[in-house]
Amino acid sequence: LVDSVKSIEHLGKLKNELRDGQETRKIGDLADEVAASAAQLPQRTPESNRGLTRMESAWIKTKSYGRSAEAALLKMEQMFDWLDRRNSNGVLNRVVFRRLSEAGIHENNLLATVKAEIDKLLHANLADVTKEKGAIYTAAELVDAATGKPQKFTVKEMLMLAGNMGNESNAAKMAKGEGWDQAHVWNFLNKNMTKAHWDYVAGMGRTLESLWPEKMAMDRRLGNTTPEKIAPRPFDTPHGRYDGWYWPLMYDPARSQDVAERGAKQGDALFENIYSKANTDTGRMNTRSEGYARPLLLDLDALPRMIKDEIHDVSHREAVIDSDRFLAHPVVRQAIIEALSQEHYDQIRPWLQSIANDGKMSTDGARGMEFFNSIAKFARTRATMVGLGFRLTTAMVHGMSAGAESVAELGGKWMLSGIKDFVNPGQWSANKDFIFERSGEMRNRMNEVDRDVREHLRDIDTHLMDPTTGAVARGADIMRAHAYTMIAGLDMMSALPTWMGAYKKGLSPVERGGLGFSETDAVYFADKTVRNAHGGTGIKDQARIQRGSEFQKLFTMFYTFWNHNINRIVDTAKLATSPEHRAAMKEANHWSDTQVAATVIMRTLVYTLGVQVLHSLVHPPKEGEGDESWLKWAGKEFTAAAFGGIPIARDIVASALTGRDYKTTPAASIVTAAGQSGVDALHALTGQQVSDKWLKHSITTAGYVFNLPTGQLASGVQFLWDVGNGQQHPESAGDWWNGMLHGDMKHH
Repeated sequence: LVDSVKSIEHLGKLKNELRDGQETRKIGDLADEVAASAAQLPQRTPESNRGLTRMESAWIKTKSYGRSAEAALLKMEQMFDWLDRRNSNGVLNRVVFRRLSEAGIHENNLLATVKAEIDKLLHANLADVTKEKGAIYTAAELVDAATGKPQKFTVKEMLMLAGNMGNESNAAKMAKGEGWDQAHVWNFLNKNMTKAHWDYVAGMGRTLESLWPEKMAMDRRLGNTTPEKIAPRPFDTPHGRYDGWYWPLMYDPARSQDVAERGAKQGDALFENIYSKANTDTGRMNTRSEGYARPLLLDLDALPRMIKDEIHDVSHREAVIDSDRFLAHPVVRQAIIEALSQEHYDQIRPWLQSIANDGKMSTDGARGMEFFNSIAKFARTRATMVGLGFRLTTAMVHGMSAGAESVAELGGKWMLSGIKDFVNPGQWSANKDFIFERSGEMRNRMNEVDRDVREHLRDIDTHLMDPTTGAVARGADIMRAHAYTMIAGLDMMSALPTWMGAYKKGLSPVERGGLGFSETDAVYFADKTVRNAHGGTGIKDQARIQRGSEFQKLFTMFYTFWNHNINRIVDTAKLATSPEHRAAMKEANHWSDTQVAATVIMRTLVYTLGVQVLHSLVHPPKEGEGDESWLKWAGKEFTAAAFGGIPIARDIVASALTGRDYKTTPAASIVTAAGQSGVDALHALTGQQVSDKWLKHSITTAGYVFNLPTGQLASGVQFLWDVGNGQQHPESAGDWWNGMLHGDMKHH
């Protein structure tokens, strides 16, 4: 009763207060701060939706569609920066974006700690656990309710069964839900579980238990009454005594309709319905209902994903709830609508829900779309691996572009200051450690250079946490994880100096051209500068167009850089056309009109022609390119850059400018490669002439089938084969360079 009263009192205070850095402030005061800042931006002229002619109504709809398209392409941080008048310590940055950024860092830290514990556990028990991973165990005394026959278990299912026996609550609910006698369960486990099996399950139980203090602290801060902790129970086995453990209670939706329906309702209520409040709640902090029992989910594959769910919940729930409450405040809502538009404001709730739902395990699949989603994800994962894995051209283009854009964002003076700290190889390691100690975002940047890479690495981590993943498969997964290291490494070569230069600018006093920030604010400013110059691919950094279903993601593959690019182009356009935005830039950076104008010119050149020039440096010249005037070339490249950040349109424009076949998604290359290999094989069998590129087709297709980074390898091997057969005749280092990178000396 006392806890309940305290909870009500605490929640009452939460309605009126919000965390702002290290202090708590009234939400109304913070909302007024948003309104005051946004009021200094260009304000939208109110329009009535009544009494309109057909032409007027059509024009209003057209403008609304345009605003909606722009809003879907914008990152939320970009919108907040505008509303904060480009002040990285503005209220929306402090209260919303920085808190979500800190939550992401906390999540990655917890994941690293837990994964390290699981790695130790697997290292100690892997060989014995995987020795009979294909075995099927029959429990003669346990009846499968679905078939009425003796229950059969795989190794994974047996381990999950054992995990649920570590405390009385799980064991009792499992026995009741399945109609089993606990004594019969023990008989089966004691007969078949080895010491390695029990040690692994006990270790996982300890790992799960380690998250409890974090969950308790979060629940107390939210003012909730804390549920009774599930108490472990000691028990004896043929291999010794174990102390028991906490184990998550997961019901099987395939064996109980009400479980499936409840999961669907929770999914809709928390994440899919845009009118609902955003929350990360997993439901596992609720007191268990003693009278409820259903068949449990005996799927060990669900455990690593569940651990990630728990960690995501612990790290993000408070930040998501507070952000949702603040951004839904009437004063904040009205300020955003008047300074930007209703269409821009409508992006906020889906953004928060995406953060709440990031990587969340769903036991009900996609409710009828499992097959098609798995096909879409299969295609996207394979295309990412072949298209980006160990791909030198992609790494070089990204690395050079990011370096040039760092200068455009930070300015030559501070960028040069950052570079000086990394000129000496002896300084590199020490300065990298200096940055990583202060910036959790930079520590984890290597794993987040692209949305598709980020998601693929998550899947690889989950697979590596599976105790039945054998040594060969584990080695292949580690190789796949390192396939993106080249891109990430070249990104970091300019990201680290960029961060250091921005950090110095943040700390330096205003009279020396700096910003006069505190240490904490300088770190956040440095993180923001890297995101602005290189892009960021955490879920908080993704525009609406990048988030969605697996099918939607097919149309935005390899798009992270280009979305970042269009955000910077739109931002530069506002600086060029809006006196209010120029005034905000001057105030935030303590600049003159000349410095603002120079920044606009620099950004315009870098984000349009500059990117295209750098791209052309690592690609062979196109046939007839020497006959093209510079003005015509610049016009084509400027057009390509302008449309590069708009999905579908970018592919249509690229096809029109280059004459290449139009592809709706890079994943279509899988079908193309498989078809080419099939035709080559058929021609070989029938004695017809095979394609000159049959070797490249074969290697590429193998990469798609086996999820291997063969794209760069296929080009190089094909070129060497052509040289050996006299089909290509390299005469210079440039010819060899282009041939090994692209398979051809000339780009047709």
